[in-house]
Amino acid sequence: MIFPFPDISKGTFSQFNRGNILGAFWSSMGLDLQSNPGIVRVTQRLRISTDTTDDSDLGLPIAFMVWDLAIFAICGAKIFRNTTSPNTTFTEDASSGTPTDFSTASDMAIFDSRLWATTPNAIYSKVGNGSGTGAWTSRDTISATSGASVTAFLKFPRVYYVSSSSGISSMDAANVIAAPGADYALTMTGGGNTGAMRANSTFIWIGRNANSSNGGIQARILQWDGISQQITNEFPVKNARYILAIVMLNDIPHCMDNNGVLSRYTGYSFEEVGRLPFGPLTPALSNAICQNGLVVTKNNTILVNVSNKNAGNTANYNENNYSGVFEWSEEFGFVQKFVYTYNKNGSSTITDFGQNQISVAGAILDVSNFSSSTSGTNGQFLVGSTYFYDATNTRSAIFFDDSNNTIQKKGYLVTTWFFSSEVQDKFAHIYGIFRRLLNAADSIVFKYRLTEIDPTYADITWVDTTHFTTTTDVTAYWTASPDGNTSLGGEVEVLQGTGGGTCAHITSVVNNAGTYTVTLDSAVTGVTTGTAKARFQHWVKINDAVTDQIKQYQEMFVAGNVGLPDTFDTRIQIKVCMTFTGNGELHKFALQSNEDIKIDL
Repeated sequence: MIFPFPDISKGTFSQFNRGNILGAFWSSMGLDLQSNPGIVRVTQRLRISTDTTDDSDLGLPIAFMVWDLAIFAICGAKIFRNTTSPNTTFTEDASSGTPTDFSTASDMAIFDSRLWATTPNAIYSKVGNGSGTGAWTSRDTISATSGASVTAFLKFPRVYYVSSSSGISSMDAANVIAAPGADYALTMTGGGNTGAMRANSTFIWIGRNANSSNGGIQARILQWDGISQQITNEFPVKNARYILAIVMLNDIPHCMDNNGVLSRYTGYSFEEVGRLPFGPLTPALSNAICQNGLVVTKNNTILVNVSNKNAGNTANYNENNYSGVFEWSEEFGFVQKFVYTYNKNGSSTITDFGQNQISVAGAILDVSNFSSSTSGTNGQFLVGSTYFYDATNTRSAIFFDDSNNTIQKKGYLVTTWFFSSEVQDKFAHIYGIFRRLLNAADSIVFKYRLTEIDPTYADITWVDTTHFTTTTDVTAYWTASPDGNTSLGGEVEVLQGTGGGTCAHITSVVNNAGTYTVTLDSAVTGVTTGTAKARFQHWVKINDAVTDQIKQYQEMFVAGNVGLPDTFDTRIQIKVCMTFTGNGELHKFALQSNEDIKIDL
């Protein structure tokens, strides 16, 4: 049994997110499949450029725009800008007339060499002067508390903006307004709030959410020519109630709905081309994806910024749904690419390797072409979120992906299930093949499980780098299996807080009057004290960490240790945890088995 599958029809590196059998990945964290196609790398971490500790006015970043040799970001009620590089600190825009009442419904666009931005009450434009400090001017009053999308449509050309729950207005370069009831404006019927609105070269595409006024069944995408007083066409989006975001890939509209389904316009309808691992626990709509949460890349892929915080459920999360940035491609489906970390620009201190859960997902923007007169750039993408800095408390921040890629990072993959070729097989050996490790601190750990057992979630308090306490009974993750031969495996994955992104294993659990002290098999980098949230699962380590900087392969016994019996079952799932500094690579692995109960025809 070979991974990745030699038969490309089975989805070489694909993550379908519709079950645990089809495709190669069932779950992923921080995987880069684009920089060297055909192998697995770990993506550089998302680092903090600016957060609430730098400026208490900085709220959730819900829109980014590169304009006038500056980067602008709507963050909470204020707008911030940066004129040097994505990794440097953003400061509040103090230009004349700057609005201070932005909201999570606000948006930005560029039209007529001006920057345009909406608040729930007005649309503003900002003149350019080569430094981003030009004055803001209010151009029209609006009433769009539930959505204030704005987009430039160059076919005429005009800037179009949601001016009310059922109306879209526009403005030309001379600031002449066309209001609903006139040409170049639209009055929408049928009810439902307006979601995202974006234009391609030929039409404006408008998301309309389902509600009782329009049947309450499914959301729709409206196609509008931008001049008529009625829409051109209307397309229902299957089984969706909300259109969260719209983006153009090769001038073709793609939309993301509340089910985590990415749909593409075919010329006749919107059809699914990929889905996030949302179900059955659905993230809260206000947290999951914002209207500026999608962006296209130079590789013809789409990045989507996601929060997995579940609606009505604050304790448990879908095991294969990670917060952060997923990447969609025709070939691979949705794979988790960028993970949020606490690492701040200018600091190499590691406090965590990734936050599985954030509070709210914000905007994402490709800034790879940003240039200023003062410095080069570090970072190709800006990403916004409100994140947890411990088990319960939050901050908002602007993050960037570190182009230098010099700080240690972690990522993992979980395969779909390998099934026995006979009735039951003996799973005996696994052979990992990888690039020679580039750093003495790099490692690869292989694990397996033979069945799914519901995980346990718990708040933990760190004592030191190898110990934490919890009031949740986790002794089951240190109990031997009924046959007495091999451990069921006690893995701790830190989901949120210091130490986040770490997958370690339990070597002992001591109960002292309901407080359980857990000892780990390896030190968690950066942890001293503090609180976190953790998930306890049954994964059996196949090997001690591969740290060899000479060989490029490793033979391992699936049973866990030499001398223990082979593992018998009808199926097996493999987890590979990678710690790399720079461009470490996992190439493939081979799982060897012998028949135990043979099919006898």
